[in-house]
Amino acid sequence: MSDQNDPSGKAKRFPHLGSLKETLAPLTRRLSWRKPDAGSTLRYTLLPPYEIPTIIVITGLIVENCGTQPAHNVSITIRYPEESESMIHHMRVVSEADYVLRGGGEQHRFAQIRLREMAPDSKLFVYMAASHPILPEVKVSSYEKPSQ
Repeated sequence: MSDQNDPSGKAKRFPHLGSLKETLAPLTRRLSWRKPDAGSTLRYTLLPPYEIPTIIVITGLIVENCGTQPAHNVSITIRYPEESESMIHHMRVVSEADYVLRGGGEQHRFAQIRLREMAPDSKLFVYMAASHPILPEVKVSSYEKPSQ
Protein backbone atom coordinates (compact mmCIF):
# COMPACT_ATOMS: atom_id res chain seq x y z
CA MET A 1 0.00 0.00 0.00
CA SER A 2 1.41 3.42 -0.88
CA ASP A 3 1.39 6.49 1.30
CA GLN A 4 -1.16 8.09 -1.04
CA ASN A 5 -3.76 5.41 -0.24
CA ASP A 6 -3.01 5.39 3.49
CA PRO A 7 -2.19 8.90 4.76
CA SER A 8 -2.46 7.79 8.40
CA GLY A 9 0.40 5.30 8.06
CA LYS A 10 -1.60 2.45 9.66
CA ALA A 11 -0.58 0.05 6.88
CA LYS A 12 3.05 0.38 7.93
CA ARG A 13 2.34 -0.03 11.64
CA PHE A 14 -0.24 -2.84 11.31
CA PRO A 15 0.56 -4.80 8.16
CA HIS A 16 -1.90 -7.66 8.93
CA LEU A 17 -4.86 -5.40 9.73
CA GLY A 18 -6.28 -5.68 6.20
CA SER A 19 -6.28 -9.48 6.22
CA LEU A 20 -7.88 -9.52 9.70
CA LYS A 21 -10.71 -7.27 8.46
CA GLU A 22 -11.25 -9.54 5.46
CA THR A 23 -11.36 -12.62 7.71
CA LEU A 24 -13.86 -11.09 10.14
CA ALA A 25 -16.12 -9.44 7.52
CA PRO A 26 -18.44 -12.47 6.97
CA LEU A 27 -18.86 -12.93 10.72
CA THR A 28 -19.57 -9.24 11.21
CA ARG A 29 -22.24 -9.28 8.48
CA ARG A 30 -24.05 -12.18 10.17
CA LEU A 31 -23.94 -10.75 13.70
CA SER A 32 -24.59 -7.06 13.25
CA TRP A 33 -27.22 -4.70 11.99
CA ARG A 34 -26.34 -1.63 10.02
CA LYS A 35 -28.15 1.60 9.46
CA PRO A 36 -29.97 1.80 6.14
CA ASP A 37 -28.33 3.23 3.06
CA ALA A 38 -28.52 6.93 2.47
CA GLY A 39 -31.23 6.14 -0.09
CA SER A 40 -33.90 5.58 2.59
CA THR A 41 -34.66 8.68 4.64
CA LEU A 42 -37.38 8.41 7.26
CA ARG A 43 -38.92 11.62 8.52
CA TYR A 44 -41.84 12.32 10.79
CA THR A 45 -44.13 15.24 11.47
CA LEU A 46 -46.04 15.50 14.73
CA LEU A 47 -49.25 17.45 14.21
CA PRO A 48 -50.15 20.00 16.88
CA PRO A 49 -52.89 18.96 19.29
CA TYR A 50 -56.43 20.16 18.66
CA GLU A 51 -58.51 20.35 21.82
CA ILE A 52 -62.27 19.99 21.84
CA PRO A 53 -62.88 21.78 25.17
CA THR A 54 -63.82 19.52 28.09
CA ILE A 55 -64.13 16.54 25.74
CA ILE A 56 -60.85 15.30 24.18
CA VAL A 57 -57.62 16.27 22.41
CA ILE A 58 -56.84 15.09 18.88
CA THR A 59 -53.29 14.85 17.48
CA GLY A 60 -51.56 13.01 14.70
CA LEU A 61 -48.26 11.76 13.37
CA ILE A 62 -47.09 11.40 9.78
CA VAL A 63 -44.10 9.15 9.05
CA GLU A 64 -42.74 9.16 5.52
CA ASN A 65 -39.88 7.63 3.57
CA CYS A 66 -38.49 10.56 1.59
CA GLY A 67 -35.67 8.50 0.13
CA THR A 68 -35.21 6.60 -3.09
CA GLN A 69 -34.81 3.18 -1.43
CA PRO A 70 -37.22 1.18 0.76
CA ALA A 71 -36.73 1.43 4.52
CA HIS A 72 -36.63 -1.98 6.21
CA ASN A 73 -37.60 -2.96 9.77
CA VAL A 74 -39.15 0.39 10.61
CA SER A 75 -39.87 1.05 14.28
CA ILE A 76 -42.12 3.89 15.44
CA THR A 77 -42.44 4.61 19.15
CA ILE A 78 -44.94 7.12 20.51
CA ARG A 79 -44.71 7.79 24.24
CA TYR A 80 -46.36 10.24 26.60
CA PRO A 81 -44.22 11.22 29.62
CA GLU A 82 -44.90 9.19 32.77
CA GLU A 83 -45.41 12.34 34.83
CA SER A 84 -48.19 13.55 32.54
CA GLU A 85 -51.75 12.39 32.98
CA SER A 86 -52.20 12.00 29.23
CA MET A 87 -52.77 8.63 27.60
CA ILE A 88 -54.01 7.34 24.27
CA HIS A 89 -57.80 6.89 24.42
CA HIS A 90 -58.30 6.06 20.76
CA MET A 91 -55.77 5.39 17.99
CA ARG A 92 -56.03 4.68 14.28
CA VAL A 93 -53.14 3.81 11.96
CA VAL A 94 -53.56 4.33 8.21
CA SER A 95 -50.92 2.86 5.92
CA GLU A 96 -50.64 1.16 2.55
CA ALA A 97 -47.89 -1.05 3.99
CA ASP A 98 -48.65 -3.83 6.47
CA TYR A 99 -47.88 -2.90 10.07
CA VAL A 100 -48.05 -4.50 13.50
CA LEU A 101 -48.90 -2.80 16.78
CA ARG A 102 -46.23 -4.43 18.98
CA GLY A 103 -47.25 -2.87 22.27
CA GLY A 104 -49.35 -0.24 23.94
CA GLY A 105 -52.00 1.59 21.99
CA GLU A 106 -55.41 2.44 23.35
CA GLN A 107 -55.58 2.91 27.14
CA HIS A 108 -51.76 3.12 27.38
CA ARG A 109 -49.22 5.93 27.50
CA PHE A 110 -47.26 4.48 24.57
CA ALA A 111 -47.56 2.70 21.24
CA GLN A 112 -44.94 0.66 19.38
CA ILE A 113 -45.58 0.20 15.64
CA ARG A 114 -43.43 -1.95 13.35
CA LEU A 115 -43.29 -2.27 9.57
CA ARG A 116 -41.16 -4.76 7.66
CA GLU A 117 -40.77 -2.37 4.77
CA MET A 118 -41.72 1.15 3.89
CA ALA A 119 -41.55 1.93 0.16
CA PRO A 120 -40.03 5.15 -1.19
CA ASP A 121 -42.44 8.11 -1.05
CA SER A 122 -44.86 6.14 1.17
CA LYS A 123 -46.51 7.54 4.29
CA LEU A 124 -48.00 6.16 7.49
CA PHE A 125 -50.55 8.20 9.45
CA VAL A 126 -51.33 7.77 13.15
CA TYR A 127 -54.36 9.56 14.56
CA MET A 128 -54.69 9.71 18.35
CA ALA A 129 -57.22 10.98 20.81
CA ALA A 130 -55.67 11.82 24.19
CA SER A 131 -56.85 13.32 27.43
CA HIS A 132 -54.49 16.35 27.66
CA PRO A 133 -52.89 18.69 25.09
CA ILE A 134 -49.37 17.35 25.63
CA LEU A 135 -47.25 16.29 22.67
CA PRO A 136 -45.85 12.76 22.92
CA GLU A 137 -42.20 11.86 22.37
CA VAL A 138 -41.64 10.14 19.02
CA LYS A 139 -38.76 7.94 17.87
CA VAL A 140 -38.52 6.58 14.33
CA SER A 141 -35.77 4.24 13.18
CA SER A 142 -35.04 1.53 10.66
CA TYR A 143 -32.37 -1.10 10.26
CA GLU A 144 -31.45 -3.36 7.44
CA LYS A 145 -30.13 -6.82 8.14
CA PRO A 146 -27.06 -7.35 5.96
CA SER A 147 -27.42 -9.89 3.19
CA GLN A 148 -25.46 -13.07 3.70
